Amino acid sequence: QGGALTGVWAKDLTRGSILEALRARRCFATNGNRTVLDFRANSHPVGSDVTSNEDVKLKVRINATRPVKKVSLFRNGDIFEERRGGKPKVSFQLTDRPGAGNHFYYIEVELTPLQRTPMGARCGNLQVAEGDYAWSSPIWVTTGSQIAKRK
Repeated sequence: QGGALTGVWAKDLTRGSILEALRARRCFATNGNRTVLDFRANSHPVGSDVTSNEDVKLKVRINATRPVKKVSLFRNGDIFEERRGGKPKVSFQLTDRPGAGNHFYYIEVELTPLQRTPMGARCGNLQVAEGDYAWSSPIWVTTGSQIAKRK
């Protein structure tokens, strides 16, 4: 039915490092394409718990196998920023002021679609499973007065 892939930010390619990265949620997923995502909040990677007094500095780096169509940034499950791509490598930074509270951020990457062959009545998984999307793990951010309550 598909060709989902998981990427992890591990220290090395050992079983222990890969498991540690998965447990720390330093990972991202694609639906078959080999896109690499690096998403950070205040220099902390995906999966992190971050505290911030006010500003949340978000940094996005994408290295895809084909041009990026769009990058959607989510805060608390809602899109708050969209950027157009146009190239396989996309990077940008922005600063968000979400207000005091507990928040989470993640990104969705949409690639330019591949030309696909209509399969008719044949089984759809005869084609190479290489979808058009990638997603980061969330980064949880606590801001403002919520920092003292959390400690």
